[in-house]
Amino acid sequence: MSVNHDEVLSLYERRFRREPKPEMPGAVVERAGAVVRQSGPAPCWNGVLWSDLDESTADAAIADQIRHYAELGTEFEWKLYGHDRPADLDRRLLAAGFTAEPPETLMVAETARIAVPAAVPAAEPEWRGRGVYRALVAYRARDALARGYRYLQVDASAESRPILARLGFAALATTTPYTHG
Repeated sequence: MSVNHDEVLSLYERRFRREPKPEMPGAVVERAGAVVRQSGPAPCWNGVLWSDLDESTADAAIADQIRHYAELGTEFEWKLYGHDRPADLDRRLLAAGFTAEPPETLMVAETARIAVPAAVPAAEPEWRGRGVYRALVAYRARDALARGYRYLQVDASAESRPILARLGFAALATTTPYTHG
């Protein structure tokens, strides 16, 4: 990646975790103590976006979020990044009744590098491995570029990570979604 890893991670943390905008009408992003969360009606994603916890505050903050979303009557996700603290936050979430989903890799690329024209083949099973995903990523990059976005970001599964790396994406962080409810 031709961008500064620390600079882009800092930008991502600020824009999408500490100071995000609601993802849709009706969604509310709020800071609740040392946690930033989003809540809203379906089909809104509900969950914890960011936290600034330590060993002495983590369990109470987890319990507060469980209580908050239970009062709303909705399931939610705690998106845990590899650099979040405390270091044992994953074990604390599991102990509180969360379920770990498969890990993902936050990958980023400069939009202009990815926004190349690509033919879109039919999305039938026999077309697997023939560029459908690459074409979709290029299409989305062109759209993002037209809207003025400098970076394109993907939460990549283990299956899509190598494809994205070949396209020029670089790993920025690891994430694990923890679901509750």
